[in-house]
Amino acid sequence: MIKIEQKLIATLKNIISKIENIEELESEEIKILKDLSKNNEHKEYLISHGIEGFEKFITENLEKTIKSDTTGRLYAFFIKDKSLGHPHHKILSFLLEQYDYEKNVFESIHFSKLVKECKIGKNKAKEYLDVLVEKGYVQSHDDGYRVWYSIAEKHLPEEND
Repeated sequence: MIKIEQKLIATLKNIISKIENIEELESEEIKILKDLSKNNEHKEYLISHGIEGFEKFITENLEKTIKSDTTGRLYAFFIKDKSLGHPHHKILSFLLEQYDYEKNVFESIHFSKLVKECKIGKNKAKEYLDVLVEKGYVQSHDDGYRVWYSIAEKHLPEEND
């Protein structure tokens, strides 16, 4: 009798485990279906409004969802500048990730680390950084040995922007 109860308990545990696995798979499938649905909506919007309209749609939604976040607001601000290309955005994104929420400042990153993390050649990175410094988006300083870069805090948009 005890062996039968143990087998029954083991069988029930096995069934419960399989049910949990099925529930996990269902929730993953639901998530995938939601993502596909969202992608189809984006595809349809892109087809009907063109690249410029879709870019505007994405930018507006990005601005809405990240309006209260300092780094998000800054990224939305930088992305509006049509004169900046992908490497500029890559550098700005990396520098935006260096925000210290405890101190409420952007940490400075030395040039070598920036080049390594952004996977950009030194010469090109220097050109891109010069453009960003000239526009006032990035500030630089040196310690006599290395050049350090950070987001220029004077460019922080106001809360109501």
